[in-house]
Amino acid sequence: MLGKSLILLSACWLMVGCGGGSENNSENNLSEKQTKFLFTGENMTGEEIFTTEVNVEQGLGPHFNARTCDKCHDVPAVGGMGGDDDDLGFRIGYLADGVFSDLSGGHGGPTARTHSVTELGYDCDVREGIPAYANVVSVRSASSLIGLADIEKIPDDLIKAEAQDKGYGVHGKVNMVLTPDGTKAVGKFGWKAHKADLDEFTGEAFRNEMGLTNIFAKTDNFRSTDQKAKECVGYSTSLEMSEEAVIKVADFIRQLPSNTQKPDSLDSNGFTLFKQVKCDLCHKPSFTVEGQEIYLFSDLLLHDMGDGLNDNFVQGDAKGPDWRTIPLRDFRTRTHFLHDARTKEVEEAIRDHRGEGNISKTMFFRLSEEQRGEIIDFLNTL
Repeated sequence: MLGKSLILLSACWLMVGCGGGSENNSENNLSEKQTKFLFTGENMTGEEIFTTEVNVEQGLGPHFNARTCDKCHDVPAVGGMGGDDDDLGFRIGYLADGVFSDLSGGHGGPTARTHSVTELGYDCDVREGIPAYANVVSVRSASSLIGLADIEKIPDDLIKAEAQDKGYGVHGKVNMVLTPDGTKAVGKFGWKAHKADLDEFTGEAFRNEMGLTNIFAKTDNFRSTDQKAKECVGYSTSLEMSEEAVIKVADFIRQLPSNTQKPDSLDSNGFTLFKQVKCDLCHKPSFTVEGQEIYLFSDLLLHDMGDGLNDNFVQGDAKGPDWRTIPLRDFRTRTHFLHDARTKEVEEAIRDHRGEGNISKTMFFRLSEEQRGEIIDFLNTL
């Protein structure tokens, strides 16, 4: 079904995404407040900011995908993954003559938003969804935020050390990205490891999903020449969310209960078979950090996954078919698989592993049905 949708995306405006809610609001003119937004989160905890609806007086919009973070991060609990098709997002870009742009910096990207302040009762001449000029659209599921604190602890050098030829067509690479202080570091967060800093990763999400600009994401996702958008409530000429509020939420994410301890199932036949078909070459069971084993089941590297998973979207050193190895911890709580949530079936997700995952995929499907079931049973213990 997703494939059929993508055929139409470059010529239309798609009206799905994280739910925005609606309300009747008679105050349609907030022009005097448009330069005064600043959502400080004063007297609020990070969890409260994460779960409380943002309104236009705090800078929501003009376009947005959701009004709370937990709208798209709630499975199996607050901070988890998105649970259904309404939790899908859309990265947009433009590709011509081999040159890619994510349309950021006042060109309408890098994400589309599927709701606007018009749904909240404000008169505004804006269009939501995917603009016709975007000829690259990457469907993205809201990934779990649980365990990001453990990923943050892993030194860059340990991740870089994994980027080597491991045989079976597996090698991987790091995504070196700019940090807020202007230095380069290993990207660890996001489907394509496009952010190295958790504070920045959080700030970008507020901008992308709610239209709340902040020190980490200063430019909103609509065309700078779109005067109609600038006339809407929710637009501000200054930053709309304080750095302190963003960091409060990032700190809340850091405090989410982690499931990266050693699993009891490492002595199972399922884990033995998992290693036999070389899944562990990318889904590295653990990193040792200051004497502590952190069980992620990911090397945190980018791997070329072949044409079947090529979204043509570029993020730093990550090209279209490149994806960060998804950590398998909390696997048992997942309701769908792969970046675009294309399947709810584990074997179907494995079948789409090509490129660097092709040999492992082939070995997996050469196993008996019972043996494949043992691997899946092992995964469901994580």
